[in-house]
Amino acid sequence: MGLMHNWTLKEKLTWAVGFAVVGLCTVAVCATCTFLYVALRPLVGRRRYRKLVGAFAQTPWIRSCMTHIAVDKVRVSGDLDFDVRPDSLGTIVVSNHQIDFDGFMVWFFLDLFAPSNAASGGGPSSALLPHEFSFSPLSSLKILLKGDLAYVPFYGWGMAFFEYVFLARNWRKDRRPLETKLRSFREDRLAAHVLIFPEGTTLNERSQTKGNVYNKENGRPTFEYLISPRTTGFRACMDAMTATLENGEKQYPSVYDITVAYDGFHGEVPDWELGFGRAEDTDIGQLDCFLAGRSQKCVHVHFKKYEGKDVDEDFLDNRWKEKDALLSAFRENQTFPKDMVGETRDIVRKRYPGTVLRMLALPWILLPLLPFVCCVTWPLALVKTVVTPILSLAGIGKKKQA
Repeated sequence: MGLMHNWTLKEKLTWAVGFAVVGLCTVAVCATCTFLYVALRPLVGRRRYRKLVGAFAQTPWIRSCMTHIAVDKVRVSGDLDFDVRPDSLGTIVVSNHQIDFDGFMVWFFLDLFAPSNAASGGGPSSALLPHEFSFSPLSSLKILLKGDLAYVPFYGWGMAFFEYVFLARNWRKDRRPLETKLRSFREDRLAAHVLIFPEGTTLNERSQTKGNVYNKENGRPTFEYLISPRTTGFRACMDAMTATLENGEKQYPSVYDITVAYDGFHGEVPDWELGFGRAEDTDIGQLDCFLAGRSQKCVHVHFKKYEGKDVDEDFLDNRWKEKDALLSAFRENQTFPKDMVGETRDIVRKRYPGTVLRMLALPWILLPLLPFVCCVTWPLALVKTVVTPILSLAGIGKKKQA
């Protein structure tokens, strides 16, 4: 898939419409989240506020983006379930990073395959909730991103409202905010699904060579179709999301390993980040190509679930060796071999055109109500946080005197 100057007029118009719609939805996210933060958070508290943002902003925004992304089908295999129990510690999702579109595959998985809740009976069909503004696995998705993205107008602000974690790629700077954020999810029993790309960037020759040289010097494996994974952030996520019970027993989050491959991948490693200008694997595009309607005929995604207690220091290196072998087989067959992944299933992507309209309309309903709602919620919040504790303490003092 080429750059924009090679597109047809129809593709350019499709891209412009898709970019405009996603942009307007992002502005709507910022407006909706502002209303929730100003009007409701003082009264309902951090945990309920997070759930409201997930249900009324993050989930419909993701589904709006999915509606304008051109993918004919997704071929899935592996452990097609997801731990979305409200009492779980959440999950950590790790994935290879071929192009900037990879995160959409995780959205697709959460939206189509995870059960809406533990009581629903599970299965792919139960995740397709009829109501777009709903509590779904998408609502508690958190992604570790480059810090620069936080400064992109509206998009960065929206992701900040979703509480995605922005990293400076400097562990001394990143450690405390990362651990604090993840622990807060655990404290609020949010059951967050944290998406990590341990390679740190999309596949490119410079980063791959640098990682392989370092690995040779330190006795770690080298890779042909991947960048060496960074383990520090992954271990920090595991530690922050692990709970210790009163009896000293530890409870761990589940870990899902995802391998993504695209039709047309023949092993080419792009020269630089984001993979523009592929010389051989030109059928593999970037996010803007998908917005333009240049559809990827099939995206192949393999899922494998691991219990947190089984994760050791070599976990990522071992998983990446498996991924490298899987991508090598894909290069030859243009599909994941059955003897390596088991049965596969083709899924047609679901669109949500109604969600886009409702999301764009929601701020026009909420923002005019902001001053009136605040006149109700702020006094109630004041009573809840100040007056009630004082009266409670006064009542305790009178009981002691009696």
